Amino acid sequence: MTPAGQTEIPQLQIFLLGPPLVTRSGQIVCINRRELRAGLYYLAGRTEPVSRAEICYTFWPDEPEEAARKKLREGLSRLRSALNDPHIFITNNDFVSLDFNRVYVDAIEYKHIVEPLLNSSEINGSGVLPEWIYSQLKKAVVLCRGHQFLQEASLHNSTGYDTWLSISNQSFFFSYEKILERLAEHCITLGNIDEAMLWLGKILTFDQLNTDINYLMLNCLRERRRFKEALDYINYLGPHYQTNQSGGMPEILIEMEKRVKREALETTVEKSEKGRIEKTENIPFVGRNDLLVRLNNAYHRKGLVHISGETGSGKTRLVYEFYSRLEANPRFLFCSGKPMISSTPYAPIVDGLNDLVTEKEWLSLPDELKMSLHSLYPAIKFSEKRLSPIIIDKLLDNPVLRIHNALYGLLKILAEKKSLVMVLDIAEWCDEATLQFLAYLNERHFFRVHGLLIVISRAETRNPVLDSYLDRCVLTSNMERMVLEPFTLEETSQLISMMLGKAVSEELLKKIHSQTGGNPYLLIETLKALDLYSIDFSTYSEVDHFPIPASIRAIVKEKIRVLPALTHEVLLAAAVLGQRFQPQVLEKMVKLDFDAFLSALEELQLTGIVKTVSGSQKAMVYEFPHDQLRQILVEELSPVRSRGLHLSAVQAMLEVKGEVAELASTYAWHYEQAAEYTKAFTAWCAAGRYSRTCFSKVDAYAAYQHALSILNELPAEASPVLLHQLLLEWGEYAYDQYDDITCEKLFKIGLEKGEAIQDPLLIGVSISGLGRVSEMRNKLDEGIDLHNRALFFLSKTQNNAEKLETYARLGILYVLKDEYVMAKETFLTGLKIESNLDDSRLIDASVNLKSQLSLINSMMGYPAQAAIEASQAVNESRLIPRLSGKVHANTVLSIAQYYQGKYETSLQTAFSVYKLAEKLNLDWWSALLDISIAKNYLVMGNLDESWH
Repeated sequence: MTPAGQTEIPQLQIFLLGPPLVTRSGQIVCINRRELRAGLYYLAGRTEPVSRAEICYTFWPDEPEEAARKKLREGLSRLRSALNDPHIFITNNDFVSLDFNRVYVDAIEYKHIVEPLLNSSEINGSGVLPEWIYSQLKKAVVLCRGHQFLQEASLHNSTGYDTWLSISNQSFFFSYEKILERLAEHCITLGNIDEAMLWLGKILTFDQLNTDINYLMLNCLRERRRFKEALDYINYLGPHYQTNQSGGMPEILIEMEKRVKREALETTVEKSEKGRIEKTENIPFVGRNDLLVRLNNAYHRKGLVHISGETGSGKTRLVYEFYSRLEANPRFLFCSGKPMISSTPYAPIVDGLNDLVTEKEWLSLPDELKMSLHSLYPAIKFSEKRLSPIIIDKLLDNPVLRIHNALYGLLKILAEKKSLVMVLDIAEWCDEATLQFLAYLNERHFFRVHGLLIVISRAETRNPVLDSYLDRCVLTSNMERMVLEPFTLEETSQLISMMLGKAVSEELLKKIHSQTGGNPYLLIETLKALDLYSIDFSTYSEVDHFPIPASIRAIVKEKIRVLPALTHEVLLAAAVLGQRFQPQVLEKMVKLDFDAFLSALEELQLTGIVKTVSGSQKAMVYEFPHDQLRQILVEELSPVRSRGLHLSAVQAMLEVKGEVAELASTYAWHYEQAAEYTKAFTAWCAAGRYSRTCFSKVDAYAAYQHALSILNELPAEASPVLLHQLLLEWGEYAYDQYDDITCEKLFKIGLEKGEAIQDPLLIGVSISGLGRVSEMRNKLDEGIDLHNRALFFLSKTQNNAEKLETYARLGILYVLKDEYVMAKETFLTGLKIESNLDDSRLIDASVNLKSQLSLINSMMGYPAQAAIEASQAVNESRLIPRLSGKVHANTVLSIAQYYQGKYETSLQTAFSVYKLAEKLNLDWWSALLDISIAKNYLVMGNLDESWH
């Protein structure tokens, strides 16, 4: 295992679980002598140091002690050479061990995982394992490359070594088989039969005559209705038992063989039923194991179950999966509600019976049932010539009770030999007569005796008659209710991998989950659409194209088409606000009276289009569970309506939240969508400044890049001023990050724009910025020339702040060239520029220049003057938003204080900005602080702290 505190697995690896193997960096290490290999394996398998005497006795028990110890020394020396590591062994007094910080051993990791769990109640019990234990056991099994410890690695004429190997193998074999058995039992309990067979199969590779495991394997094959495979396996086992076990095949396996043969003959699933199940076979079934267990328990218990969930959550698929995994083969009556059939009583039941009941069964019914059911059932599937005219004439009167009695009688006949699983799908569309008949069956406790009724309904569609029926079932018939939740991120990942046959990037996974809300149907349709595009699933990013399938667009349009006008208006406003929104903001945005607004929002919630995600009334938040729906709504907006809604959204948020810095990016996005580019540009810059205060480089860069991307959309009169603002903010920040590539890109754009409109300020600022790029690339002469050119253009302007800043940058280049006198003259020339405390940019430039002047005065031996300049810079840094200015000023002040002999004060000043420098990633200034702190500690006699 990886030792504590060690983050990477060592390059040297020794594998003992299975055929032994030694590798370094993935390449096999050859150790020619068998005895040397055995000695290495022996030490690798021991977690504690071993005495030299014990090693000698294990390998050379008949040798004199001195000769044995000599062989041990020579063996360790040869192993150090073969492993190319002189420090691989730890020798402490008379004890020897491997240095597990330098070598990875699979057996050691296996022990660390297994030993704490082996005697636990979870491992020795039954039922479902806790998820963390299940994961640990799977991890342990993955480590095992075989079922033997050091397979085929015995040593001739070494009884001690072979004894150790035998004991170690017995211990490993016991734990390995126990883990596999427990994993199989866990999966069987969950109903995950396929994975259970995987674990059972691993056991049977080395323990073929384990009767209990063979029984479980056959039972799993039988449950999955793979009767041919089960019979083939029984035929394979027969000769093995005859040869290796007296008495031949155990009785329990003989009984299982009879059961499999009987069920194979009895399995005559109707064609219609097979058709329904086969439709879903090409789509993998993911998750829902807890619900499968509950359905299985309900089937054995008999009674009623209600399954609800949003459209597309996989309710019907769950039922088919449950049915396909049943041990027995009950009759399967599938009834489905249909829209606009309220005038056709019993239609779901009639259709279900048409699919289930054969003509032979119909003709064998008593005549009184045929007469009562003729108007419902035979007229649909069988011709009237099957009934005599006398019987038909008697069907003039057809009261409800007679039909109920007749249907009840028919269901009892169908359930005589086998249990009946009756499913009522899309129950909210069922007619009242059908629900009355189900209530009639409940009064006679039909399903308590004859099988299971599963009622399936959509959470977003209400039917008062159905609701009343379900409530009565809960009270009188102990109906069990199950709710299908959306897939988790993990389940979504599993479905994607199984459908696409490949892994996807984490960003794409989160995108798919957000777009579909974990809805299985939307997931499947989205994955089908993704598969049609040439998308690199492993490198997908947010900027890549993400298709929305036409089928989902059609569903969304159909869903919103039936909404009232006011509700539709509220929905569009909510869609523009984003996937999550606050009702207070939406209410301000739509400007409806409260009752109308509340009614519309509740209708959207009732239909499942939006839902609440926070229980606090003060901070109530709604969201679109499927962002695809919201995205489709936004895409369908006309440009004029889109602009109006985005502006309304900003106005509403400003009324509710005000000018909050953390919402700057949200305001900017809405302004940009509304084509208010000037306001959007300003807001994106504000978002960049806010991200910088949160020390988020990624978010800051993203905000500034958004601003840059709409530069060409700005009005001509506003473009130079706003571009100048962006050059200052992003350029300064990129320089602090030592990002020469971004600086170069940015200032080249500024230079191009400045030359296009002959703006000396833009030209000067951009050339000065490119001078900084030269500084970062250590092209000092080029940088000096660029700054001097920048001063020429800036002299044509009244912008003293940029002049002062450029003098500071120019002086820094002279310092880097060790031309300190020229640097000082440059800084002093900059200080002659008129200062104005009302100009934030001017103060910012002054902080920079005075910090640099202070530093050079300290280096030239004028610490008192340096301290004065640094103190001024510290005070002025409190008046500017740039946090790096505070770091610069305090750093040079600490240095000046050190040269003044004020060591305690210097330390306090350095530590006051040390953490801030680290957060801002100011590596050069952090190094200066480290030097100042180290020097102070050294002078004060604190050598340990100085060294640290």
